Amino acid sequence: MKYFILTFLLVLTLIACESAEKGKKQLFSDITSLEQEIGNEARPSPGKLDTLSILLEKYATAYPQDFASAGFLSRAAEIARLNGHPDKALKLYDKILEVFADSPFAVKALFMKGFTLDNDLQRLDDARLVYEEFLQKYPEDDFADDADFLLKNLGKTEEEILRSFEAIQKVQ
Repeated sequence: MKYFILTFLLVLTLIACESAEKGKKQLFSDITSLEQEIGNEARPSPGKLDTLSILLEKYATAYPQDFASAGFLSRAAEIARLNGHPDKALKLYDKILEVFADSPFAVKALFMKGFTLDNDLQRLDDARLVYEEFLQKYPEDDFADDADFLLKNLGKTEEEILRSFEAIQKVQ
C-alpha cells in the first residue's frame, strides 16, 4: 500500500511539473508572438503594448528564477512608461531592484527610476535621491555620465541647459 501511495504521488508530481513547464513554454511563446506582431507594426496600439507588458510581468512573477525574467520586467517597465503609466513603471523598476538586485537590469532600473521621477512625474527631490544613489553605487557605469548630467540640470528648462552649454563654450 505504501508503495502504491508513493508511486501515485510521484506520478502526480511529474504530471504537475510537466504541466507547469508546458504553461511556461506557452507563456513564453505568447510573448514572442506578440512581440513579433508589434514589431511588424508601424504604430502598435496601446492595447497591444499593455497586453505585452502584462504578459512580461506575469512571466517574471511566475518564474523569478528564470534568466529571462529580469529582462522581461525591464521591458514591461519601459512599455508602461512609454505608454503613459509612469507609476506602474516605477513599481516594476522597484521590483527589479528588489528581486533581481544582482542582475545587470538592476543598474538600468535604478537609472530609469530616477529618469521617470524626473521627466515623467517631475518629482525632482525623489529623482535627485535616486540619481545620487545611482552615482554612489555605479560610478563607472555607462549611465553614470548621464545621471551626473541629469542631476546637475535637475529642474532646469531646455533653454537654461542650452544657455549653460553656450556659456561653457564661450569660456573654452
